[in-house]
Amino acid sequence: MVLKLVGNPVSTCTNRVRITLEELNVPYELVAELLRTWARRPARDAIAIYAVEPQLAFVKHVFTGLDQIRGMELSGGSENEFLVAAGVAGDAGVVVLRRTQGGADLEVVATNKDVPTRSSFVWLD
Repeated sequence: MVLKLVGNPVSTCTNRVRITLEELNVPYELVAELLRTWARRPARDAIAIYAVEPQLAFVKHVFTGLDQIRGMELSGGSENEFLVAAGVAGDAGVVVLRRTQGGADLEVVATNKDVPTRSSFVWLD
């Protein structure tokens, strides 16, 4: 299976991912998307889940409903059960997800579209 890298070919972010994939010798196909087509996608940005062992392997995409994810943090501790992410464009907002199936999937447990822009996160015990 070949990984599909979807992004704007002149984007710095897309090129960072492309260079990383090449350094890791991960086969990929670049699928060019221009910014105007991204705005029409209802699912918005996705979080990609990868298995690390025995080798790096794509598991699935989980669509967040956020535009341009700029902040993300795992809940910490030994479990890392929750992940929080924030978008910066469009509706912006924050989404909290729970890791399920041993980390192979994520489910949305809360969203808040009232946060207007990027955010940093700190988990409190």
